[in-house]
Amino acid sequence: MDIKQYPYITIKENSERDEYGKYKLISIRIDDMSSKYLVINSHDNEKLSDIVENSYTPIEKDKIFFMKGCNVPRVKLKDLAVKHKIRTTTDVNLADVIVYSNKAEDKLFNREWVHAIDSKVFLSAITAFNKIDCGFDSYYLTKLNDFKDSFDNSEFPEKVYTNWSTYRYLSSTDCGQSKEWLKIYYKLMKEEGISINIGSNGFATNNQYLRAPNCNQSDSSNIVFLDYNNIDVFNAIKSKKLIDQNAILTLINGDDSTTIDLDTYQNLRNMFKSSDNDNHLMAMEIMANSNYNKSRLFLEMLFFHHQFQIDECKSKNHVNFKSLKSYLEKDNYWNKNVDTIIRNLAKDGQLTKEALNFILEDQKDYFKNNGHSDYIKVQNLTLRQDFAEENNLNWSYNLQKDYVEKDLEVVTPGKVEVDEKVIASTEDLILEKEVIEDTVDEVEISEAYTEEAGTLLDDKQEEIIEAEELLTETILEEKSLELEKTTDDEQDFDWF
Repeated sequence: MDIKQYPYITIKENSERDEYGKYKLISIRIDDMSSKYLVINSHDNEKLSDIVENSYTPIEKDKIFFMKGCNVPRVKLKDLAVKHKIRTTTDVNLADVIVYSNKAEDKLFNREWVHAIDSKVFLSAITAFNKIDCGFDSYYLTKLNDFKDSFDNSEFPEKVYTNWSTYRYLSSTDCGQSKEWLKIYYKLMKEEGISINIGSNGFATNNQYLRAPNCNQSDSSNIVFLDYNNIDVFNAIKSKKLIDQNAILTLINGDDSTTIDLDTYQNLRNMFKSSDNDNHLMAMEIMANSNYNKSRLFLEMLFFHHQFQIDECKSKNHVNFKSLKSYLEKDNYWNKNVDTIIRNLAKDGQLTKEALNFILEDQKDYFKNNGHSDYIKVQNLTLRQDFAEENNLNWSYNLQKDYVEKDLEVVTPGKVEVDEKVIASTEDLILEKEVIEDTVDEVEISEAYTEEAGTLLDDKQEEIIEAEELLTETILEEKSLELEKTTDDEQDFDWF
């Protein structure tokens, strides 16, 4: 993102009507002559917020510069500075870290409605004023030439920004312009290669920066300009670390701060429901000094239910509470809608099933009364309880399929790739071990019972046969018992 300087010049004419109702020019002068600084993006839709970091790890001897509009309690910041051995500075050029916020960006830039005129057209008009007797002091022409020297190559850019009255005076013929001035004005524009199409009460050129106002095609825009006093800050932003002020607030209201749990939340709600304003003040102080990240759900719910009490309390403008509102991006408008809670939690990655269950339990009456939500939708339709009992119908209709959550990527057992040579060698080793073990058994048997080998083998075969018959009888008995139990259960069940 680069900065480009553009001239902003307006003229002030003084005219009156004669006895025939025609305009007569008395005097004309340059009223405003200044520069506007426009940020030129190197990429489409490039924004300052795109380069902001949302986390910050303090480094010893870091110097922090806070942009205008940041709301960070100085008392808490002092404790953070002592703990991490960092310090603040008011000189952006000495800073290692620049702290940014949405309000800081609003103070960094100015938004204005302006009209653009081709610089050749504008200079032709000024030159024409100097050539006629209209009270135009040559001082303004000298001042304009000096102003041109402040630009690169001592030339204007391709356009000049101005206000509506100046634009209309330079593009119409019914504002008291003298015929002598218009004649010189047209001639000078033609010498600059600008063709003119004169209409009934105005004229248009072949240039995109000057069209007749009665054609409703004037090049007017609501443009964001960089404030002159913030040029040094903007240039420093491009070369230094830029962090969101929420990163500082997360450190300040971190693990050492109180976490609002369910019991604390219920107590805070009771405090807001009381008629004592001191209770409201104390509840807001607890909220402002809590752990913002871990208490996010309950903080959102407290703003949802008690925005009115908060707005009525003077401490809402205290820097400590303003930092909480800035962290949660709360404005001064009361938006009592359940979607606000869901959207804010989802934006910060804190929307969980537990959070949704808590919100729905809190707002169940709202949804029972057909409350609208862009995020919570009806999945099943069913009969009203009394009507279902009256007609003995258990019915439901599915409007939306269940969403199947995506599983995290895990290593599945049995999917590990192993070298085939290793597998082959392992199988050979197992087979060799089994053969050795069988051989040992055979050796032990043959050594102990060499003389009665035949008799022992016959006895072993009979024992195996008896064991198989016993196992078969046991399985049949278990199957019979299961069949009897199933029959009893069916007799006890009431079939409709």
